[in-house]
Amino acid sequence: MSFKKLAMGITTGIAPIATSISIEATPIKSITTNLVDKKECSALTPTKVEARIIRRENNKTTYDPVTTFKFQEAIKLEFIGQRVIAKFAPQNSLGEKIKLDELASALGYEHFNWVNYVKQDPHGMRDRSGKLLSIPYNDPPKGGYLYEAADELPFYWDMVECEGCRFRHNYQHPKVSNDFHLVFEDVPSDYRLKSGESIEFVTHLVGVKSLNFQTNKAEWDVLYTFRWKLTNPVPSTVPSKGIVSLVDKDIQTASLSPLLLAQMQADGKLTTQAIAMAECQLSMTVN
Repeated sequence: MSFKKLAMGITTGIAPIATSISIEATPIKSITTNLVDKKECSALTPTKVEARIIRRENNKTTYDPVTTFKFQEAIKLEFIGQRVIAKFAPQNSLGEKIKLDELASALGYEHFNWVNYVKQDPHGMRDRSGKLLSIPYNDPPKGGYLYEAADELPFYWDMVECEGCRFRHNYQHPKVSNDFHLVFEDVPSDYRLKSGESIEFVTHLVGVKSLNFQTNKAEWDVLYTFRWKLTNPVPSTVPSKGIVSLVDKDIQTASLSPLLLAQMQADGKLTTQAIAMAECQLSMTVN
């Protein structure tokens, strides 16, 4: 069973937009008189960010009505046969693409990433050392599976070049990320699945607050969550093509099982995100 097979046929090249966009985040305490209305930001939920579009013409700055940036509207989900694809491609309220590093910086993150978990697995998998994994478990587990290596971090895509790891599973691979979007993709299979059985996954888009390559520790916030599953329409004793399908989307973190939440926190999830992010003033400036 492979939970991380990157399909190499996806076209990810996106031409840059002509209009330049800069994004700035300012803590509430340091907001100055440069802001027109001095309104404090609302508390940020895992799926909503308050944003302003600012226009500057003839040295005059004007504020458009406050718009809401929703992560769920920036994510496209596709389930095609055995393949699941999630693409995060944010835009501002004018429909213009936003650079991921600028948006991440504005929200206080180093970058965006994916974290994936197996919530249900009737037959089980073994990690790199041969240990049978208990559900829920991180996919891939630290170090990888018996048949496939991975780094020691909790993210779906490898962040470092580790021994035995494949470059096509690396965060830096051009078919995984570029300036304007980040892709999650999986092509799982398990011939052991019988009629009525399924492997269920919980996948998160996350904002990475900190990352330590020496200790393999990370801190991250959940920004968007969806659930999906793998089934075998024709159970077989030999490798066969399964079918993936959506179970649920736009899931609130608080609704996840205590066991999964505990595993997520052990892997670096920040508990503050489930309540509210730090207040800030996020402005998207169109020059």
